[in-house]
Amino acid sequence: MYIRQAKTGTSSDGTVHYSFRLVESVRNGAQVRQLTLLNLGRYFSIEREYWPLLCQRIEELRSGQVPIGYGEIDPTLEAEAHRIANLLNQRQGQAVPERVSVESGPDWQTLDLNSVQDHDVRTIGGEYAALQAVQELGLPERLLELGFNPRQQRVALGLIIARMIAPASDRQTHHWLSNISATGELLGQDFGALSEMTLHRVSDKLLDHQQGIEEQVFERACSLFQLQPTLAFYDLTNTYFEGSAEQIPEAQFGRSKEKRSDCRLLTLGLVVDASGFVMKSRMFAGNVAEVQTLETMMGQLGGKPGAVVVMDRGIASASNLAWLREQGYQYVVVSREQTREFDFEHAQLETLTNRANREVQYYQELVEHQENGETWQESYVRCYSEARADKEQSLLRHHQKNYEEQLTQLNQSLGKPKARNTIAVIQQRLGRLHKSHSRVARHYQLNLITTDDDTRVSRVDWQFDPKSGTMMTHPGVYALRSNILNWDGETLWRIDHTLTEVESVFRALKSELGMRPVYHQTTERCCSHLLIAVLAYQAVCVLRTRMKAQGHHDSWGMIRETLSTICRTTTTFQRRDGRTLHLRKTAMPDAIQSTFYQAMGLKTPPRRLQKTVV
Repeated sequence: MYIRQAKTGTSSDGTVHYSFRLVESVRNGAQVRQLTLLNLGRYFSIEREYWPLLCQRIEELRSGQVPIGYGEIDPTLEAEAHRIANLLNQRQGQAVPERVSVESGPDWQTLDLNSVQDHDVRTIGGEYAALQAVQELGLPERLLELGFNPRQQRVALGLIIARMIAPASDRQTHHWLSNISATGELLGQDFGALSEMTLHRVSDKLLDHQQGIEEQVFERACSLFQLQPTLAFYDLTNTYFEGSAEQIPEAQFGRSKEKRSDCRLLTLGLVVDASGFVMKSRMFAGNVAEVQTLETMMGQLGGKPGAVVVMDRGIASASNLAWLREQGYQYVVVSREQTREFDFEHAQLETLTNRANREVQYYQELVEHQENGETWQESYVRCYSEARADKEQSLLRHHQKNYEEQLTQLNQSLGKPKARNTIAVIQQRLGRLHKSHSRVARHYQLNLITTDDDTRVSRVDWQFDPKSGTMMTHPGVYALRSNILNWDGETLWRIDHTLTEVESVFRALKSELGMRPVYHQTTERCCSHLLIAVLAYQAVCVLRTRMKAQGHHDSWGMIRETLSTICRTTTTFQRRDGRTLHLRKTAMPDAIQSTFYQAMGLKTPPRRLQKTVV
């Protein structure tokens, strides 16, 4: 057994390309020919001087000899020897039926128990479920239709599965696919023979076909679950960069929803169906104003006029609502009115119950608007939630306490020797305090008590004076507005309340599927990073939708952690005749894991016993 370097071609710039093969000399009568055991690919990185030692280690591992300690051989060389030996065992192994029939009889072997070794342990439990979901969405076929060759297709699927199971940077993803996961076995791809750049190129190609892929995936999801996409929930979130990202025009400083305003940001806009499946996605600059994105997402990206658009108050500006009316959309939004109002005495109140079994009081009224010669009507649903009122009051009490403590500390500092207590300085301090406590500061009247010469402040007095029509006087009050006039208030409320559940899409993308942070340094790679996260979410949504229908509401993080202990392992024995027996098999799921697979509508992973005798 030895390694041979073979020239495969020359590029236009004169660069010579080589491929590396593991070959063996085989005598056939009087002739000796070279038999290729394994194509090691063009990215084989072991130096030529170590090739004999590598081949020696491969033969030792295949014959079942105890591995050398990592202190006695280079770790990279030992890891490569294990990878190649395992590949040879898998490719030369004989597949054994999972259930041996009575007629075929048992397979008895005489073995040395002291020689038993387990190695090449790879996780397969979560990967198997992920692959099944990706296949149900029709992605393998769609990628081939879009011009991906078989290897590119397998790499693309590997990237999506890796994002579902072990989200990380591209470098860590390459390591996970090559050394930890059995995804390569499921797909028939040796990821260890590929470079990290191959993953980048495939992700770039995914981005080139983003629209076609997203449309196919959503259509297949509608077909799988008989969805009628009449609602379109629109929202935005952002993610932050690790690194300067100065070469990316879209990477801008802005208001981070993860409180990482010290980093440059990217914004992701999603149009989501009521079922939680993503209809469209797009990347925006990190400092984009939310109100400026609606027309692009719903117009250029194919929103369907006549659908009901649901969005939060940050996007529901007057200009956006006017655009929706012009385009024939219907909408349900939270009103951006600055003054809260709720008629407890004269309105005919009705009551509904939310999912937490808490009551919400509401009344519905028709409001006519006139602006720029245009007249239209909207249905307003004015709501009061006692649970929401308790939450808002608790929040306000917390801010009030902090604000008054800060004012007290300011007064105490005025009495210290050499205190900076000029009127200008104190006004600056109060201004900063007002900004950091904006929720409650406007409800206080402040009075500066100055010294006799009116140049310095000796004390700051305050008086609590709540403004009418605010959260302070009307906690738990909010209003919904819609141009759908024939729906009752409860229907409108429940549609808007669904938006809070759809926002779980963003939590899954950021926390469970590794959308944050971003490590890339080009716009295209950032876009592909977000696209892969969205495709991974779509596959997760398939599995969780099925599980919810069976009464399982576990998070994806908990599901994949539970399945992570299902591994595929090679067990090596020494037989009595001196030959080495390698058995590769998948572990059997326990009761909880089997329940999860059943709830997902899947069979347990095939155990796929492979037997190799060396």
